[in-house]
Amino acid sequence: MAIFLSILWFLRTTKVILFYLYLWQLKEYHIGRFLDHFRTEKGKSLIFNKINLLKLVLLASFPAVPLLLFFVGSILYIFEALKASFDFLIKKIKKPVLTKKILVLILISVLIEFLVLYLVFLNAESIVWFLFWLLLFDVLTPLIASAVVLLFQPIAVLGRNQVIKRAKNKRAKFKDLLVVGIAGSYGKTSTKEFLYTILVEKFGENKVLKTKEHQNSEVGISQCILSDLKPEHEIFVVEMGAYNRGGIKLLCSITKPKIGILTGINEQHMATFGSQENIIKAKYELIESLPQDGTAFFNAKNKYCLELYQTAKIKKYLYGEKAKFFGEENILGAMAVARELGMTEEEISKAVEKIAYKFGGVQFKKGIDGLNVIDATYSANPDGVMAHLEYLKTLPGKKIIVMPCLIELGRASKEVHQRIGKKIGEVCDLSIITTRDRLKEIREGSGSKAVFLENPKEIFEKIRNFCQSGDTILLESRVPPVLIGQLLFGRYRTGLFQVISTSLSPNVEKDDVRLAFRLLWQPWKWRNPSTSSGQVADLEEEFKKYFGVKYAFSFNSGRSALMAILEALEIKKDDEILLQGFTCNSAVNPILAKEAKPIFVDIDDTLNLDPEDFKKKITSQSKAVMIQHSFGWPAQIEEISRIAKENNLYLIEDCAHSLGAKYQGKLCGTFGDAAFFSFGRDKIISSVFGGMAITNNEKIGERIKSFQEKLDFPSIFWIFQQLLHPILINYLVLPAYGLNQCLGRLLFGFLHQFSILSKAVYKKEKQGELSECFPKRLPNALAVLALNQFRKLERYNRHRQEIAAFYQEALKNTDFILPLARNKAGIEPTFMRYPVLIKNKFDERSSSLALRSARATDEILKQARKRKIYLDDGWRKSPVVPSDTDIKKVGYIAGSCSRAEKTAATILNLPTHINIFQKDAQKIINFLKNYGPR
Repeated sequence: MAIFLSILWFLRTTKVILFYLYLWQLKEYHIGRFLDHFRTEKGKSLIFNKINLLKLVLLASFPAVPLLLFFVGSILYIFEALKASFDFLIKKIKKPVLTKKILVLILISVLIEFLVLYLVFLNAESIVWFLFWLLLFDVLTPLIASAVVLLFQPIAVLGRNQVIKRAKNKRAKFKDLLVVGIAGSYGKTSTKEFLYTILVEKFGENKVLKTKEHQNSEVGISQCILSDLKPEHEIFVVEMGAYNRGGIKLLCSITKPKIGILTGINEQHMATFGSQENIIKAKYELIESLPQDGTAFFNAKNKYCLELYQTAKIKKYLYGEKAKFFGEENILGAMAVARELGMTEEEISKAVEKIAYKFGGVQFKKGIDGLNVIDATYSANPDGVMAHLEYLKTLPGKKIIVMPCLIELGRASKEVHQRIGKKIGEVCDLSIITTRDRLKEIREGSGSKAVFLENPKEIFEKIRNFCQSGDTILLESRVPPVLIGQLLFGRYRTGLFQVISTSLSPNVEKDDVRLAFRLLWQPWKWRNPSTSSGQVADLEEEFKKYFGVKYAFSFNSGRSALMAILEALEIKKDDEILLQGFTCNSAVNPILAKEAKPIFVDIDDTLNLDPEDFKKKITSQSKAVMIQHSFGWPAQIEEISRIAKENNLYLIEDCAHSLGAKYQGKLCGTFGDAAFFSFGRDKIISSVFGGMAITNNEKIGERIKSFQEKLDFPSIFWIFQQLLHPILINYLVLPAYGLNQCLGRLLFGFLHQFSILSKAVYKKEKQGELSECFPKRLPNALAVLALNQFRKLERYNRHRQEIAAFYQEALKNTDFILPLARNKAGIEPTFMRYPVLIKNKFDERSSSLALRSARATDEILKQARKRKIYLDDGWRKSPVVPSDTDIKKVGYIAGSCSRAEKTAATILNLPTHINIFQKDAQKIINFLKNYGPR
């Protein structure tokens, strides 16, 4: 038992020690900055939390109730060790960057852990005492980890001094080296980068050196001199940072600058400097350290710099007076120094053109769903935040800021955050504050616009539900990298469970799962509530408004809706219904159920019904034509509609793939006599099962209504299965696939085999028969899910279009045929999938080549699965899908639609749904380029 507890303790303690070493490294081993962290809300929570409180209670109660410590402590260690292991596994753990110093600190800490275990093993009288001493060490871990750092500091200082001494000696050998020092509370890095870019234009990269990112301390600058400074260097641009008076002076003694730039001074790091006066004096150390023939540059936009300019006794310049936005003065300052170094205006202008981001410290990026993301997370200071908000004010659309409360502002913190809050109230529609420290002060100015959220996933959901295309999100200061990735590329998934799937409940988001879970516990709402809580009528009303039609009737599936339409059109035995090959058996079986005959028409280049073949197959028995709008691309509606009218045929639109698609500005579903939609699990919107029939024809509408009223609701158990689906797929099946595809398939098969989940297509339907589950009315529970998704339709379709465009651009010069890669005026597709076809696999005379093509796609899909990319959505191999459908029993004659058959053999459908983002699409593209056709 002791060994087992030791392993658990070692796992959780190692995680804690790594975190505290990470924190010390983050604060640059500065004790003032480290302690200031514990004045923040997050810092306090590290010490004052429920787990630590429980441990203290267990330790205090040990003399009276020792067994309580044993049982509760053991359980606690099991959970903490499991959490630590899981965090290690998914790389969520916070750990320091590995340097020589950190490696020594980790080694010492681990040795201390082993020493503690050894001593406890030797001296513990019982397993209970053994646990007591381990628990005591846990409570003291922050102090012990800090003690390791502080006790090592004298050695580190000796090492630091040696590095500084060597750097000074090397610097002394470079008599002609011109050093430009850059100091300030903000703008240092931007000015350094701008100046370097400009100087390289004239002097070349081999003659200009700059300090690297975060290399602005005495050790970092010294290492830069020792490692990077070469005899050919003529100019050295040095960024200088400090947290105490004397820090800049030390850096100047190492580098010997001749030119100094003060970029701006504000309250930043007042907690470590002690006062604003100390900050000003510390930054001015740069100017004081310049030689008599040196030159000083001051930012004219900063009041403290202006005051210091007046006191400077050496050659001096002001810069930035003409800056139009915050950060532009950094470019103007770099240009002023370049002039001082003899560069012409032409040389400077040419260099400035190469600067990608002229708004210092800020990057402008395109996010998901058409969002604009301003990334200002490199560092944050009060003036920068205010200036970024001022710039945000000039942009169109909604404006959102995400930021933590600023740290290390000391006594100025309250007033600074009140100012920021007031500015947020003027500019933003929403502000998400990720820490609580000065939330109250921010809310004093911004009011209800400021909300507190710290979980990246919750922030992401809040933004995505609040924003639309064209809106702008400003990210300030230390925003979680996970959130940045979400906004740029999409939903965050841990590496362990990351799965890319085309058809495994693809549309489901967190709010949909919550709805389903809530409904599971409200069975009185499942079928047809007599209260106002019923949402079937609301869903039907929403469809009427959206399509501008008089009639909309809901059903439990798209095939049920089609059956209602066929009944309303009075389709009888032996009537012929023309529909395209390369379709689903769900569109065929309702025709067979009416004892009518499906007549399959070949497809055109857009995978839709071919008007020419349609004309050829019309007979005296033909009663209606059904067009599909495959994968959301509108069919040749005008031509097909004209032919249908000439032959007195009803026109039915199958809009299972195309909810929201438009042709010449008109919504698909409004061109024919009637249309039906599917809310299946992998359709444009999903309630797992569900469907809708719409029409503007009064006679047809009344007949559909009569048909609907005669139907019963599905069974309670069937509804229960559908509500379970989004929950189990997202929290059980997909994670299982993420671990291992065999495990995922086994679990998915088990859930179907034992009827815990229902199948998308029932066994009978593959034999040309309808399941007893159809036709039925739409139960209220599924209407709730469908209505929630329908209200997200615009965002969903916009997202699909963006992902499709990404695929199209990336695959346009590859060995794939892109049937929907066309910019046809008046076409607004929904791209339920993005289909690609394998090239050069067919010969009109050889069906065996078609077989080989199908095998080629099988191999591609097999290789994809090994990489957790599941692209098989069932729309392949057969002209009537799924591929195990008995095509003879559904009335399809082999060879009657040759193009449909060839398409089925060579097609791969790429996912575009809301849970696929650019990083996922890029992974698919990279895979296809490596494993696709050669």
